[in-house]
Amino acid sequence: MVFFKCFETFRGPGVWVGLLFLWLSGCAAGPDFQRSRPVELAPLDVITWRPYDPYAYRRMCLMPFSGPQGMENLGTILADIYRQQLVQSGLFSAPIVLKETARVPGPALDGRTDLGDCSLVLTGTIEKIHDGSGALPTVVELTVRIVEVEHGTVLWEVIQKGRSFPSPDVDLFWNVVSGGGAADYRETGRWMARQFAFFLKGGDNWAAGRDAPWMAGGIGYGCEDR
Repeated sequence: MVFFKCFETFRGPGVWVGLLFLWLSGCAAGPDFQRSRPVELAPLDVITWRPYDPYAYRRMCLMPFSGPQGMENLGTILADIYRQQLVQSGLFSAPIVLKETARVPGPALDGRTDLGDCSLVLTGTIEKIHDGSGALPTVVELTVRIVEVEHGTVLWEVIQKGRSFPSPDVDLFWNVVSGGGAADYRETGRWMARQFAFFLKGGDNWAAGRDAPWMAGGIGYGCEDR
């Protein structure tokens, strides 16, 4: 009530200009500038490909992604990110992440033997990972493959690359608003998992190849979940 009385007393052109200035400053410094942390995806480098239909809805297990020593925890996190996306996509039956001690026969599966009723196994290798902070970018490079358990045959194998750069600062003349930081490796991994699921369904094959351009992660990979 006091505010409205004061406003009634001091209203005028100058006050309106001042309020407009404050409103613009608040909007410019608001979360819209901070939340934009785009992820860019390289086109898939496809090593092995098979039609999806013969393997649709089969039981799938995922192994923790392998990588340099000390990255065991990251390998489990990335495997679970891919599991979540495969669950959402409905491509395979009840995907689960195995413990590191599981073993199954076949050269492609490194002698692993206790997969239960899983007929397909997704494995991954962390080729490079850098979790950006501050002005540094995030870089994730993975080799992902799906293997048929019975014969140890590699059905799909791709190399994936994702990256995210910090958003630039915004100069408003009277103020500089800091841009948002790069997306972390988890967020980058989510877009890469979406890209892989689209590839399995045949939705990304047109964009595959070493010479195809990078594209924003939100294009065609479930931008509504962004």
